[in-house]
Amino acid sequence: MLRNGSSVKLTEIPRFEYADFRDHAVTQLRLGQRIVAWFASDDDLYMILADDASGVLQPIVTLREESWQSLATAFPQAGVFERYHN
Repeated sequence: MLRNGSSVKLTEIPRFEYADFRDHAVTQLRLGQRIVAWFASDDDLYMILADDASGVLQPIVTLREESWQSLATAFPQAGVFERYHN
């Protein structure tokens, strides 16, 4: 369980294939979580999801792809993050 102000080693963040990363994010967003960070490194794409009710943060990571299917159509909150990853 990760809470605000705590840390996690990058190697401990759950790593998904891109399709599974997207499916996991969509599932969590439908359950009421929200995206609090979505950023890229040279090779990886990280997303931090927050569950406001429990105060838990959920980081996930995938290999960075050349392109991906937008989440913003279904989840407008994603739009502010997606524009920076093109």
